[in-house]
Amino acid sequence: MKTIFIATGNTSKLQDFELYLGDNFNIESPKSLNIKINVPEGINSIEDNAIAKARAYAYKTGLVSIGDDTGFFIEELNGEPGVALRRWGGELPEETTGAEFWKYLQEKTKNLNNYKCYFKQCVAVVSPSGKTELVYNINHGILNKEKLKLPYNGTEYPLAAAFESENRKKTWDEMSDQEKKDFDKVFINELVKAIDQVIEKQ
Repeated sequence: MKTIFIATGNTSKLQDFELYLGDNFNIESPKSLNIKINVPEGINSIEDNAIAKARAYAYKTGLVSIGDDTGFFIEELNGEPGVALRRWGGELPEETTGAEFWKYLQEKTKNLNNYKCYFKQCVAVVSPSGKTELVYNINHGILNKEKLKLPYNGTEYPLAAAFESENRKKTWDEMSDQEKKDFDKVFINELVKAIDQVIEKQ
């Protein structure tokens, strides 16, 4: 199998990529290769952020690299937090922890009447020579207001404990690995195709 690099230090995110791509590719990461690059993220474009991460690690490692960024948009909050999700569109500092984000999320959403929201994820696949493909995954749903009242569960991806897709009555944390793969089957197939295309072009 071809080897690819997942440009994230987020354990939860890496586990999801390994689940989705591990049957098709050997996977390396900043942890497995013991490297780390500080890639500043902007607050205007998930595409730019995803490409910047993937490009930096592709050049560093010589491997086709996968970078992603996700915006999260709450309808009643006029699309907050938007891009720069963990920093709440620039309201929180770069080093915000999961626990701090969860507390801020609870405060921001405690008086909402409408809990509709959606994720928009952009995954950039970049070769060391600069060949690039983008794949999107958009997921509409709601924040479960009862689960928002619970204490922070320690995950590196706090929203996974509260967001429920409109066609999936479970949070991400409550789903089995097989349920995740079944739910995102189309996205996985598109991502594998994009990786193969970049590998062929490099």
